[in-house]
Order: sequence, then structure tokens, then C-alpha cells
Amino acid sequence: MFKLPRNTLSRFPLLFATLALAACGGGGSSGTTVVNTGSSVDETPEDTSSGSDDFVGEGVKEFFVGEDATLKAGAFLGRVNYTDDTPSVDGFMLLSATGNFTFILDTDSDPSRDASIVLGTLTLDGPEIEGAAIEYDLFEKWYRFTGSIAGSVVSNESAILYTGGIVDNTEINRDAGVSDQSLSFNQIAGIYEANGSDPQITVDVDGGINGVDRGCIIKGQITIPVAEINVYELSYESSGCSDLAKSTGEERDGDYLGVGTFTSPDLEGEGKIEFAASNGEIAFHFAGTR
Repeated sequence: MFKLPRNTLSRFPLLFATLALAACGGGGSSGTTVVNTGSSVDETPEDTSSGSDDFVGEGVKEFFVGEDATLKAGAFLGRVNYTDDTPSVDGFMLLSATGNFTFILDTDSDPSRDASIVLGTLTLDGPEIEGAAIEYDLFEKWYRFTGSIAGSVVSNESAILYTGGIVDNTEINRDAGVSDQSLSFNQIAGIYEANGSDPQITVDVDGGINGVDRGCIIKGQITIPVAEINVYELSYESSGCSDLAKSTGEERDGDYLGVGTFTSPDLEGEGKIEFAASNGEIAFHFAGTR
């Protein structure tokens, strides 16, 4: 991802950046609905949202699959553009054939923000896109912001999304080289590590996963909706978690849902898995190599 100047929406959501208008005294928007705002963009809004499952997509949707797809599922390069002079923010979106997706946004330009991860579900009505999602932002603690998404398909490998407020639009463009790699449990089986041996995730030949994450015990399952698309979904339980500097063990415990992808050994070392998941309270981004 690109290195960007410090984002002026610090301590506010990146994709659902409808808050800055209300916080600065301007008009509101219906895009983000569950957060109380302060009187200036320097104040951290109080999160009033409640926990819920982020994904509602079930079953493979024909409009996301095959050469006749309206918008092909896969891995997308994304860019969030703003209506003011706020620099654009790049990200990486994974769209499953079920419509469930995750969007991992680049936070390198903002020292106050450790993570910004969006999880939700998209559906299509012809070329028109609609959906809903939750953005998880980690500042001094985790904050959740819910919002609705609209948009239009540009081609079967690109689209424009709209979330309102001071976000002008979000461009997504499919990376065919990553997206069109075939996927199987045998292919991705192995032990994956990030930052040494912890976090660590093991994928079995039947798609079962187990691992550790800084005091948490992880156990769950990967599913592959379409073998010809390099995007999988996963569900797992995280238990016995310990407190970290910015999240409690209680917040980290729970049932997680997520979306991920696999980078083959031809492209990176012995292979790499990357996914983002959430439990309705916080999000977890894992990128590990074998």
C-alpha cells in the first residue's frame, strides 16, 4: 500500500466518515447512525453501538461468479476519496461469492490509528450495489461505526461505492492475478506465523483452524465458497484471552466471522494467508507466512 500524508479525519472512521460534518457543525448524513460526536474532530466520539454479526450473506450469488458475473468476487485494490482536501486512503478489499466482504484500510499515515477494518455484506440489483457494514477503528481503544453502502458496477471487475458524508466515493478494482488463483484446503494447509510465533494459525487439510493470538486460543473452520476464486470465509472461537494495552480479554473473547485470501508460494515465500475477522466488539487482522 502507498504511504500517505496524515489523515485529517484522525479519530473518526475512514470509510463511514459522515461524522466530521456533524462534529464541525455542518449537515448530517444517514450513512453512519450509531455514534455520538463531539464538538470538534479532535474529540473521540463515544461509541453507542451494540454487538451483532457483521455478515448476512449466505450461499453463492450468481452475480458474483463466472464470466457472466455482474461483479466478480475476489481481491480488490480500493481507494477512499473525500470531498474536502483530506488525502485519499488506500485499502485492500476481499469480496466473497456470498457477498460478505472485508476492507482493510491503510493507517500508516495516521499515528493515532492502529487499525481500520470494515466488514459487511454487499448485494446487487442489476448494476446497482447496496449493503451494510461495520467499521472497526483502533485508537486508544476499539470503536465501532455502522453504515450503509450504495454504488454502481463499472465493469465486472470494478465498481464505485458511496457511503455519504465527506466521503466522495470509494473506487474498487479487482486484482485478477490474485483473485483467479484456485483454492483448496490441501493448498493452504500449514502453520502460519506473524511477528514470530505469536500470533500463529494452523490450517488443517480439512480446513480446520487452530492457533494462538497473544493469550487467546483459536479454534474454527475455513470454508471455500467457490474453488476458482481465491477468497475464503472463516469462523472461529477465541477463548481464554488476556488483556492487551488497548483491549481487554473479555472484548477479545468470542465468536469471529471473517474473509481471507491465500498468496501462493510462487508469489511469496512458502505461501501466505491473510484475513480480517470480528466478533462484534473488535476486529482481528492476520497476515502470516508458512
